Amino acid sequence: MTPGYDRLTVVRHYSSVVFAGVNAVVTTRKIRLSPSIISIFLVLMVPAFIALIMFVYLFNERTATTTSRNLIERFKLEAVLSVSELVNPMRLLVNSAAALGNTHPHFFSSDGSWGYLTALVSPQPSSQSAYVGLQDGSFRQVRRVSTGGKIQGTVITEAMRFGFRSISGDRTIEDYVFVDDASRPLAQSSAPTDYDPRKRPWYTEAAATKKLILTDPYIFSTTGLPGLTIAAPFYAGEELAGVIATDISLETISRFLSGQSVSERSVSVIYDASGWVIASSIAQDNFRKVNNRVELNSLATLSTNLPALAIAMRVDKDDPLLVFHHPENGKEYVAVFSPTPAEFAKPWTILSITPMEDFRKEFSKTNQIIFYFGLFLIFAQIVFIYIYARKIARPLEQVTNSIQNLIEFKPLSPTQISSRIHELASLSGAVKKLAATITAFTSYIPRDLVNDLLSTGKPIEIGGESRYLTILFTDLQDFSTLSESTPSRDLLRRISSYFELMTLAIKEENGTVDKFIGDAVMAFWGAPLLDERHAYHACVAAIKSQRRMAHLNAKLAAEGKPPLHVRIGIHSDAVLVGNIGSAERLSYTVMGDGVNIASRLEGVNKEYGTQICVSHSVFKEAGERLWLRPIDQITVKGRKGELIIYEVLGTRDGSHETQASELQQRVCTLSEQAFTLFTNRQFSASIAVYSQVLELTEDPVARVMISKCGQLAQALPNA
Repeated sequence: MTPGYDRLTVVRHYSSVVFAGVNAVVTTRKIRLSPSIISIFLVLMVPAFIALIMFVYLFNERTATTTSRNLIERFKLEAVLSVSELVNPMRLLVNSAAALGNTHPHFFSSDGSWGYLTALVSPQPSSQSAYVGLQDGSFRQVRRVSTGGKIQGTVITEAMRFGFRSISGDRTIEDYVFVDDASRPLAQSSAPTDYDPRKRPWYTEAAATKKLILTDPYIFSTTGLPGLTIAAPFYAGEELAGVIATDISLETISRFLSGQSVSERSVSVIYDASGWVIASSIAQDNFRKVNNRVELNSLATLSTNLPALAIAMRVDKDDPLLVFHHPENGKEYVAVFSPTPAEFAKPWTILSITPMEDFRKEFSKTNQIIFYFGLFLIFAQIVFIYIYARKIARPLEQVTNSIQNLIEFKPLSPTQISSRIHELASLSGAVKKLAATITAFTSYIPRDLVNDLLSTGKPIEIGGESRYLTILFTDLQDFSTLSESTPSRDLLRRISSYFELMTLAIKEENGTVDKFIGDAVMAFWGAPLLDERHAYHACVAAIKSQRRMAHLNAKLAAEGKPPLHVRIGIHSDAVLVGNIGSAERLSYTVMGDGVNIASRLEGVNKEYGTQICVSHSVFKEAGERLWLRPIDQITVKGRKGELIIYEVLGTRDGSHETQASELQQRVCTLSEQAFTLFTNRQFSASIAVYSQVLELTEDPVARVMISKCGQLAQALPNA
């Protein structure tokens, strides 16, 4: 930004100039554009459209075969790429898991591995389960479960998402724990077993090859249905520690083939060098049952003989395309042969067969539609001139709508205009520049304020109004120490993550980020837009940010870096809000004693070991919707009398992310009882209740208050 110019002034000036230009251009075009469009249509529409009909009608018949070949050639490439996209993400996940096992060989024998195995399965719809077999014979598996099914006699309910299956090294008992999306246990069962992962094909092959492998199809022990497994070994030093793996059912691959068909009547199969069918786009051909035993189909046992015919009639094995006629019905078919990607290390082939009639049928239908539609247009051209004139004029309407959406901050669809009309081209460029400018300035200025300036047209003036708002301050614990011991780039990256986390939580709760002060964040609720529940929204944003900081700290801990602990102070009060500064430079901010109190409440956290400290005014505004507890009565500099402060632990409603746990609710209840006794000067009774809190959790507030009660009890006259 150029020194001496206010950001808001620049936005207002630039937008007013552009909008004035827009209005002038639109007014001018209403006079000159319509005659131009009508003249162009009268001169070009009829002869051009007649020529187009004749050209398309004659050309379509000659290009049907060529087009069909091109489509199938494209399908060949897309089929190989799509198969890779189906398998490669899981290959990468298994490789990453094996790398983790190589680094921490004992990780997969610990309960911490359940969450990791669940993470391997969750993002991949094609993955049925992820599991690990260890060299001592123990086994852990996370598998998807289907509602209504049964496992070990346990009926799978709608809430159940995964089954945690575990087998100890003695391989006598198989345990299941059924969990929901959040990995909370819902049911469990056990049954005898003799399952030994070390004897399964995925384990033996991965251990023998000492690298990631894709198995041949085999029958899964859990479902009794055929599928493939991607597996990789990991080692403890030079010794094999186990094998990590994930499953893909043949049914999943078959659904994939069905979705990739060239036409509705296409038949696609994947088969190996021996003629066994790995997967088929026809569901009933995935496998067959012989004497109650599941077996793979061969090309000869499919419900259709098209694949077998195509393979038999293929003379040139190097030609991926084959056009042949069915010997029984005489219909013409096009077949395309695509080898599976080299990284599969499997001599499999993807074969797709499509009736040539499917392509010609569409061309014939298109010819008829174009012919009759052309006749209709020729005889009704006067009526349709107006319709097509509006279609040509439509870009102008799109730009007008884009301007309105821009003012209202609605999603702006990209408007691409290529026209010789100077006004339209200039208008399009002006709208793009304005959109980029406003988008950039909303990163510095509250979006609601910019929207207010653009929509109302009121001038920017120094001054503000008194409004009852909620102000939030944050600060990082021991930031000075951290900055002295951390390289600048790393410090900037970590602080930026913290700022991003805080900003998102504030934005989600309709707050306004005022400024960043070093490692501190100042935000407020209730301006520029009114918010009747500003105190509640501020507390929810604080809870969200604290809980998301826990996830950020988990990532930092995984990188071997110290955590970041944020302290938050919140206060509701009447403050001055508006454009504050000088004529040369303004800032939309809040001022007043309430701002200072919010800042001091943030500092109070240090004394009591709390995270979110709020004032009694916040309690009065939103206490009924929050789980909070009184901390103490303190004297705040600049205020007469004592101020009751509270710690916010969670919400009573809202999302799962912000709700208080049962332990937190119990702590709130006991703390309220203890504080009531404290205010009634029943210090011994208060100490007893605070001691109950300490029995539940290591609570710094309880320790501080016990010490304070003890000191006050000793100072009593009868002590």
